[in-house]
Amino acid sequence: MAAASTRLSTFDFADVTWLWRYEDGPLDWQKVIDSAAQSDIVITAPHYVGEVKYKEDLDNQHNLEFTDRLSGDPRFQGPIRIQVGRFEPVEVAVFLRQTLGCRLGQNGFATE
Repeated sequence: MAAASTRLSTFDFADVTWLWRYEDGPLDWQKVIDSAAQSDIVITAPHYVGEVKYKEDLDNQHNLEFTDRLSGDPRFQGPIRIQVGRFEPVEVAVFLRQTLGCRLGQNGFATE
């Protein structure tokens, strides 16, 4: 088991789940959304293509629609949109389960 820590607390690492890959065959939206609904936090990159030579574009081809679907799912708050990366920033959409202790304020920032 792995863990992360701050000066004051220790946390288990997140259990990361890849919801769909092109090798899995045709996308089953119900299965993907049901799997996502089991998570507290869901992260996707709606406009990210990836390396075509490694077929990452095939894995990422549905990211924008996934973002749209989660945006309308009442089980989640968000998306919180952030830019990650220094030289080639990528927009990442973060969704929080509605039942988490923090809530998104009107400005898009989390509040207690």
